[in-house]
Amino acid sequence: MVWQKAKVICTRQLEHDVAAEQARDEREVQFGSWDHVRDEHAIKGAVWATGQQDPVIYHIPDHV
Repeated sequence: MVWQKAKVICTRQLEHDVAAEQARDEREVQFGSWDHVRDEHAIKGAVWATGQQDPVIYHIPDHV
């Protein structure tokens, strides 16, 4: 049997992570490593996909 799980995130932590990634992107652009800073939507997708929020992600089984 396959259990479906939902991700529940802390929005404050997500905002913090996005701000940190935006600052990192700006440094990379200043150093010439990157052409442009990613938009907020792209950063949120990357943060979500990479699990940078693991300390605040809880998996809720669908049978609860």
